[in-house]
Amino acid sequence: MLDLTYVRENLDHVRTQLVAREFPPTALEDFERADAKRRRSIAEADQLNAERNEASREIGALIKAGHKEQADERRKLVGELKERIAVTEQVRIKAEEHMRHILSTLPNLPHASVPLGRRKR
Repeated sequence: MLDLTYVRENLDHVRTQLVAREFPPTALEDFERADAKRRRSIAEADQLNAERNEASREIGALIKAGHKEQADERRKLVGELKERIAVTEQVRIKAEEHMRHILSTLPNLPHASVPLGRRKR
């Protein structure tokens, strides 16, 4: 199976090599979409984590200041953020699983020393 990082970093080369093996490169287009989805979910989770961390710090400050009701409101927000983070994590996991599945269907790339030619059918 091809290495996920290698394919991501060398997508054009992999595409060229697959075409040389007469393998349709449409799987790589699907791989690119899944990778973009994965990256978006990671960025969204990072943003939500930053918001959650900020809200958690605010809760501590509100409690110290004696504003229990406002702290409780912020706790609800933190709970909602945790749920949204869990959803984005599931999106990331599914995208990674899909990427691994795609990679498992791709043939190995031919070595540079292998001459190109038509396969016998």
